Amino acid sequence: MKKINETRDSYRACGRIAAALFFVLLDLYKINPMYQFSLQWYREIFKMSIADAKLNPGQNDQKIQTIIKCHIINVYRFTCRSLFERHKLLLAFQLAIKMKQSSGEIDQNEYLFFLRGAVGLADKSIALPRPNADWIQESAWNNLVELDQTVENFSGICQAIQLSTKEWKNWFSQKKPEPEEGQLPGEWETKCEDPLRKMIILRCFRPDRVIFAIKNYILSNLKSQEFVTSKSTNIEDIYKDSSPSTPIIIVLTQGVDPSDSLEKLAEEKEIKIDSISLGKGQASKALKFLEKGAQEGNWCFLSNCHLSVGLLPEIESALDEIVLNGRASDSFRLIMSASPTDSFPISLLQRSVKMTMEPPRGIKPNMSRLYRNMGASFTLVDKEQAFRKALYGLCWFHTLLLERKKFKSLGWCSLYPFNDSDWQVCADTLAIEMGQLKDGQPKPGYNRKAPIQW
Repeated sequence: MKKINETRDSYRACGRIAAALFFVLLDLYKINPMYQFSLQWYREIFKMSIADAKLNPGQNDQKIQTIIKCHIINVYRFTCRSLFERHKLLLAFQLAIKMKQSSGEIDQNEYLFFLRGAVGLADKSIALPRPNADWIQESAWNNLVELDQTVENFSGICQAIQLSTKEWKNWFSQKKPEPEEGQLPGEWETKCEDPLRKMIILRCFRPDRVIFAIKNYILSNLKSQEFVTSKSTNIEDIYKDSSPSTPIIIVLTQGVDPSDSLEKLAEEKEIKIDSISLGKGQASKALKFLEKGAQEGNWCFLSNCHLSVGLLPEIESALDEIVLNGRASDSFRLIMSASPTDSFPISLLQRSVKMTMEPPRGIKPNMSRLYRNMGASFTLVDKEQAFRKALYGLCWFHTLLLERKKFKSLGWCSLYPFNDSDWQVCADTLAIEMGQLKDGQPKPGYNRKAPIQW
């Protein structure tokens, strides 16, 4: 009995960290109302982590650390499928912080100061004056004064900066290494051995370098490049986790259309897809589509669900009735697309497999995403080698256009959201010009020797 209790107690670390990470996911709805996760879903992720850990057998202590490591990366992977690109780094940082907090390694006052900076709690009557140095901004000094007075471990930092202004300026302006990787002047390098404390000082002086410091913090704690690397979600991976009773919800950004990706996947699976755009007067038609799709084993794609959120509880009830009465074929899937909205039913979000659809950041991730969206093979054309080279050029050009979005309308007459539909039209036109094959033969009227109408 004693041995059983000792073994059980040894797994408390897993439970403590798993509980902390679950509350990270629960708080994500504050960022976006579509970020909803159920306890049942989270339990399945934890069971999967235990199964993954069994593939790496070892001593009891090693086994516990392996479970924790597998669970953290599984939570990140499966949650990131539902997050927009700009929120993935925040999730990774929160996972790293909550792990440290669960073991009591984070000072709450320091962490709160890092999040919000100075909030007017400093007594300016006893504050030291700002040094006569143009590189120290007024806002930076206000942060430092409050940090000096309210956070115990940083007491005396303002005086240290006044006495060693030149050394602090060298740290502030260094390029190789950058401030987040360089040593702090004097004793402050020793005082700030905890990376979070160094990030607090960096936040005061160089807020432009905080993102890079956060990435370094994540890497040092979570020990994997995956947590700071952008990776888009493939709709086929989402499909594998869905079922007739588990819908797929695609959360959209402006200018993104999932129709082409769904049609390609349906064609690969040899399944018919019935699509309808929700809106005024489409309620009865949508319910008929749902019933028909369940009986025939088709996919029912309801787009623009944010325009008819009042209808969604009725659709959910109809789905439950179909599944409960055994009228749903194994190949049937309910797929919905919607822009983020506060009114989307929480129960439907929690029971569904969610994915966000937006162009990832960076040339390499965007190129990879376009090639993944093409499927397992290229479109069959007469000029196969030339088509592949031209398609690569088209992917490169489209990726550059997406990357130029950060400059708004600079260089253009007006702002245009180059989306996947534009790319698909160009790719189809390219295939036609190079002799797209149907049943092994080019279309009538195709002349192989004719120049392409670029």
